[in-house]
Amino acid sequence: MDSHGPKKSHFPKKKVGKNTHFLEALHYAWEGIQYAFETERNLRIEGVLFLSVVVAAVVLQLGRLEWAILLVTAVVVFAAEFTNSLVEWVCDLYVGPHYHPKVKHIKDAAAGLVTLVIMGAVFIGMLLFIPHLWQLGRAVFQLFIN
Repeated sequence: MDSHGPKKSHFPKKKVGKNTHFLEALHYAWEGIQYAFETERNLRIEGVLFLSVVVAAVVLQLGRLEWAILLVTAVVVFAAEFTNSLVEWVCDLYVGPHYHPKVKHIKDAAAGLVTLVIMGAVFIGMLLFIPHLWQLGRAVFQLFIN
């Protein structure tokens, strides 16, 4: 904060309707991403796991194509988790504190989507990392036998 008071945003806090320009759309998209990470534990866990995978990819010196596959896979995982969160939020908005069997099935299916995507991501991660880990293991083994 400077001597002129708090910095004012160029965008209104409460908004209805379409964004008027691209920067405004980016601003609100970023707010949505922040809100999701602040409120959704699984997104934070997946964020930490993603950072761990990035560190492993740097250490193991993945190639450009491997990086591309890794990043696309991560985006798909995050997109599935965001979709799951959106489904849950909309369902909760609809039923409030009440139980509805259809809403349960909808939420379960959305969670199933995330589970399938994560299973696929783990498989892709194994395909990307196991050859590099195998190579590293052989090099370490060679150090011990020589």
